Amino acid sequence: FEVRLFYVRVSSCPLEGAPQSLTLRHHHRTVGVALEINGTRIPPAESVFLTLRRDRVDKESAEATYVSTDSVRTTGTLDFEVCYDEETLLLCGALDRLEQGSDHSGVKELWSMDCCSAIGPGGCPFGKLSKQQQDFSP
Repeated sequence: FEVRLFYVRVSSCPLEGAPQSLTLRHHHRTVGVALEINGTRIPPAESVFLTLRRDRVDKESAEATYVSTDSVRTTGTLDFEVCYDEETLLLCGALDRLEQGSDHSGVKELWSMDCCSAIGPGGCPFGKLSKQQQDFSP
């Protein structure tokens, strides 16, 4: 399957410290799972680091959106991590191909994404939250 757009929205954070970019990492792959980035095949033992550029900032809701439009093709499950400062893990997850289903137009490819936040409630990777922002956090 192919992913043409990957985005992350970081909320309830002071935007003054929001970086211009985050890093999307693909480390582990199962043997036999092919990976291609922007048309280039990546060897199984090689990690991939893609840039998620800051796309939108909403100061009113204290949200920043980061996006990558790199084309990522894979033939199976692909684990990923999103990091700040190349060391601070924000979230991790996996993209996975599901069994093919069908709709009225024929065969349809399905996939799923599981994510896990590495930042606890009220936490912010970009700097200290004000008391008001901490009280507002989900």
